[in-house]
Amino acid sequence: MAQEYIAMQTKEKGIVALSTNVFSSIAMICIDEDKRVELVDTMPFKSGITSKVVNERLHILVNVKVKYNSNVQEVCANLQHNIYNNIKHMCDIEAEEVAIKVSGFDFKE
Repeated sequence: MAQEYIAMQTKEKGIVALSTNVFSSIAMICIDEDKRVELVDTMPFKSGITSKVVNERLHILVNVKVKYNSNVQEVCANLQHNIYNNIKHMCDIEAEEVAIKVSGFDFKE
């Protein structure tokens, strides 16, 4: 069953629980930094980023649109790498899966 947080044991602070919203926010920052992708428009109160914890392992799904004339494979691999590394550096957690789903293309110049 999916949880809403990951609990980490630390020596100084005891148990620290990180909400899945933390990981979604980090992924959002990575998307904002890359000008070749944008988050898919979704319904109100629903994001294009899904973060869940299953069996104490983090899974992230990101729905994006890729800018026209961009190399889709390169853009997605770069975004996946950035999300994974930022979560690892900021939270000291290695994501089990960072899936990038291309839901369309952005033809605006």
